Amino acid sequence: PDVRLELTELATLRAIHLLRTERMDLAFIRRTSEWDAGEFMVQPFLCDKHMLALPSNHHLARLAEVEVELLKNEPFVLFPREQLPSWYDLIMSICLEAGFTPNVVQEARTSFTIRGLVAAGMGVSIMPQAVEWEERAGLTYRPLKGVLPRSPVVGVWKKGDNSPLIWNMLDHVITAGEDWEEQRQASYQP
Repeated sequence: PDVRLELTELATLRAIHLLRTERMDLAFIRRTSEWDAGEFMVQPFLCDKHMLALPSNHHLARLAEVEVELLKNEPFVLFPREQLPSWYDLIMSICLEAGFTPNVVQEARTSFTIRGLVAAGMGVSIMPQAVEWEERAGLTYRPLKGVLPRSPVVGVWKKGDNSPLIWNMLDHVITAGEDWEEQRQASYQP
């Protein structure tokens, strides 16, 4: 009864800062090299594939899977590198392995904004699969063909914080995540 649950979408580095300063108890973030896991407890949650986000009327939207090489001449919408270097570098490495450097025409600080810009026809983006469930007019997703790195999501909290509230929340979210993954796999139709 004395618990206040506040859900907030933040950039990973901002969430880590709030955990360090004890203004946040638990965060679900993408595992990146920008923070030292040594000061935190880490609980794996899920591991996302990467998807291509593109305008619904884009010529590649008719394909069931898209080869990364086909993105060579496409404009890209991405996070700025300074916001999350490891994510930016991962996208760059996926493209470089396919033989090209992406043409980044627009940067945005939130995935919500990136998806809006893609839906508006500004370009394409490579995003974690978890975002594909937000339906938005003008936006579609396609799996990327080939073996690509995955994007791990973990629950993170400060070492030494053994609050039963954290463990109860982790248990609830992880169980719900397993159910969600089963439903997603059963209902996915490209």
